[in-house]
Amino acid sequence: MNILERLIGQTVDEKYRFEQKLGQGGMGAVYKATHLGTSRPVAVKVISPQLMSNTEFVERFRREAEAAGKLRHPNVVDVTDFGFTNFENQRLAYLVMEFLDGCPLSDVLKEETELPLSWVVDIFEQVCLAVDRAHKQGIIHRDLKPENIWLEPNERGGYTVKVLDFGLAKLGDKSKPSLPEQQPVNTSTVDLPLNDSDEVATAVQLPKNSSHSDLFAENETKVQQAANTAKQESVNTEVLEGGLTRVGTILGTPLYMSPEQCEGKSLDIRSDIYSLGVIAYQLLADKLPFNGSAMSLIAQHISTPAPNLGDERSDISKDVVALVMSALEKEPSKRPSSAAAFANALRARSEGAGTIFRQAFTLYSEHFSTFIKIAFIAFIPALMGTFLSLLQVISMKLLPNPKITIFLIALGSIFGIFGLMAAQAVNSGVTVPLVAQLLLTPLKPVNVHSAFRALRKELRNFLPTAFILSFVTIIFIFATQTLFWTLVRLISNNRLPTSLSFYTFTITVLTIAFLSTLFLKNSYVYAPVIFLEKLKGIAALKRSYKLTKRVSKLTLQIFLPQQLLFIIYPLIFSIAFREANMTPSLFRAVLIILFTSVVVRAIEIVLNPLLVICLALLYYRSRQVDGETLREILSSYEPEAQISNWQQNMREQIRQKSMSSQSSKVSGTVQKKSIG
Repeated sequence: MNILERLIGQTVDEKYRFEQKLGQGGMGAVYKATHLGTSRPVAVKVISPQLMSNTEFVERFRREAEAAGKLRHPNVVDVTDFGFTNFENQRLAYLVMEFLDGCPLSDVLKEETELPLSWVVDIFEQVCLAVDRAHKQGIIHRDLKPENIWLEPNERGGYTVKVLDFGLAKLGDKSKPSLPEQQPVNTSTVDLPLNDSDEVATAVQLPKNSSHSDLFAENETKVQQAANTAKQESVNTEVLEGGLTRVGTILGTPLYMSPEQCEGKSLDIRSDIYSLGVIAYQLLADKLPFNGSAMSLIAQHISTPAPNLGDERSDISKDVVALVMSALEKEPSKRPSSAAAFANALRARSEGAGTIFRQAFTLYSEHFSTFIKIAFIAFIPALMGTFLSLLQVISMKLLPNPKITIFLIALGSIFGIFGLMAAQAVNSGVTVPLVAQLLLTPLKPVNVHSAFRALRKELRNFLPTAFILSFVTIIFIFATQTLFWTLVRLISNNRLPTSLSFYTFTITVLTIAFLSTLFLKNSYVYAPVIFLEKLKGIAALKRSYKLTKRVSKLTLQIFLPQQLLFIIYPLIFSIAFREANMTPSLFRAVLIILFTSVVVRAIEIVLNPLLVICLALLYYRSRQVDGETLREILSSYEPEAQISNWQQNMREQIRQKSMSSQSSKVSGTVQKKSIG
C-alpha cells in the first residue's frame, strides 16, 4: 500500500481527516475529508510524494491554489486552503476545496445525445460567467474541457456549474504585467508537460487520422514517449526562471486547445474563447469538431476549418450556428470579444419571439394598472374620433347634407387615423423608458406622472421622428384600405377588369404598401434608440435600421401583429360605417357604430401596451445578440425613479472592477509594446 492509500483515515495538519479517495491521476489524488474545526466536508488534492522533488510540479500546484483563490464567483470552485505537511517523514503539498455533489459535464456527454438548446444555454452561460470573471482577474484557464466543468444539482430542479482545475492557469499581475512569452519553436520538438490534464489528453487516443499519419508519425512517437513517462511519474523537467511556460511547450488538452495554444504561441483570453467554442460545439452536436491522435488534433486545430455545426443539428438557428463557428475561428480577432459576450450572444440568439412575448406579458401583468392608465391617456384623441363618428352617422340620417357629411367624414378620419398614430407614439414614448426603469430599479414603485416626465425630457427629439413614421403609417393604411375595398367592389360585382390601368393601379398600391411596411419595420425600435442612446432624426432611424437588421426574423415576428392591427382597425370601422349607412334605423346605426367603437378601442387600449413592451425588449435583444449585457445597455440611462443607495453602490463596484480590468489590459499592452 503506497502513501496515497495510507492517507485514508489519517488526520493531516491536525485539521483535515481523510475519509475516502475520490480519484487519482498522474499528479496525485483527490480525497473527501472532514475539516475538524467545522465538521464540514471538503475535497483535498494531494501531490504524489515522488513529484515533490520536482519544483515545476509544486509551483504549478501552488499556481492553481493562487488562481482559484483570487476568484470569488458562484460558478468557480471555492478554494479554502493550501499548504505543506509532513506525513510518515515525507513532505506533501495539499489543496483544500469545497466538496461538491453531482458529476462532471463529461459524464453527461457520455450518455446523453441532442441536448436541448435551452439546457445547453443555461449550463454554458454559467461556465462563461466563471471564465469571464477569471479573465477580468488576469487569469487564463488554458485547460477548459467537460471534465473541468462540474454540475451540482440545486433545489430548483437545475444545476449550478462549477469550473475546476486552474492548474494550467496563466496568471497576470495587474500592477506589473508579465513579460510576453518568447516566440515558439517548431512544434515537432515539443514535449507535453506532466500533469493531470495532459495525462487525460494523451490517454484519450482516438483512431489515427490517415491523412496526417505520415506527416506526424515521428512527432507522435515523441508525444507518446512523453505521455508514458508522465504515467511513470519519473521525469524531471526544467523550470524556467520567472515562470512555468517553456518556449514551444504545449499546455492543455489537445481536444480543446486553440490553434495558438497548439503552436506554443503567447496566449490571451481568446484562447479560452476557442476552447469554449469547442465545448459549445460538442454540447450541441454530440461530437467534437476534431478527433484523432494528439498530433493529428494539433494539426487540425491549426489549419483545418471546423465542420459546420448546422450540418449536425438542423434544428438550431443559423444565428446560433454562426456564433459557435465564430468562436472556432483560427484567427483570434474573429472570435467573440469575451466569454461574457459569447454567453450573452448565445442566449439572445437562441431565444425566439415566444420568449419576448412571455417576458412582455410578465411585465405587463405585474404593472397592469400603470400601463392601462398610460394607454387610456394616449388614446384620448382616438376616442374623440369615435365621438365624431357618431355625429357623422347622425348627420347622414337626420341632416342629409352632403357638405356636412363630407366635413364630418374628413374630420372623423383625421381624428381616427392621427388619433391612432398619436396613441402609438405617446404609448411608445412613455412605455419604453418605463420598461427601462423597471429593469434598472425593479423594487421602486412606478407611476403615470414619472412615466410622462421621461417623455417630456425627450419630446423635442422624439416628436419629429414620430411624425415621420406616423405619416408613413397613414400611407400604409390608406394603400391597404384602398386595395381592400377595390377588390371587394370588384368581387361583389362578379367581374374583374382586364385593362392594363387596373393592374398598374394594383401593382402601384401593393408597392406603396410594401415599401411603407419595409420602412416601418426597419424603424421599429426608433423610440428606444431616442430614449436610451440620445439619438434623433435620421441618426435614430439609421441606428434603428442597423439594430433591426441584426434580428430581422425576430423583428418581423413582433412587427407583423402590430401592422395587422393597423390594417384591421380601420377596416372594421369602414365595414361598420357601411352597415350603419345601409340600415334605415337611426338607433340601429348609432348602436352599430357605438358597439364597434367601444370594442375596437378597448382592444387597442389593452393590446397596445403589450406590443410596445415587446418593442422595448426587441431593442435590448438586438443589442444582446452581439454580446452586450443588459447592464451595459442601460449603463448610461438615468431613470425617473431614484436609484437606491445600495444599488448605486453595487453599480459603482461593478464600474470600478471594469475600469480596473481595462486599465490592466491597457498597461499590459503598453509594456509589451515598449519591450518589443
